[in-house]
Amino acid sequence: PGTGRLMDLIGIIAIPGVIVGWQALFGVTLLATLIAAFLMRRFKHLQRDGLAWFSVSLPVALSAQITFWRELESLPLWPSSQSTPTTILMYALAALTAPWLIRSRVAIPTVDSLDTAAPTTDESEGLD
Repeated sequence: PGTGRLMDLIGIIAIPGVIVGWQALFGVTLLATLIAAFLMRRFKHLQRDGLAWFSVSLPVALSAQITFWRELESLPLWPSSQSTPTTILMYALAALTAPWLIRSRVAIPTVDSLDTAAPTTDESEGLD
């Protein structure tokens, strides 16, 4: 059960990685995470999880990377094939911490809510 979402995430990230390369993928992933975090807070009422928002924002970030490729390639602090190892490492660390921005908040049920949600039956009914 837990590995299914991981496989979905790998598939979602692999396609942009093939298109723009592994160096630029760090920037695309971070930009998509920031867009997803914004959308999660802006549209709280839709009750979507972080992976759903990330999968919606990744094509937007990929399009921005493709559209502004030449400009981004020349920036010293954007990960690309011309970047320094320090820049790549900074974005790699940011990509590792990015899930904290879009993690889904799961409500933990209280004991009172469990008692009221359970159907009440009379135990003597089934003994006849």
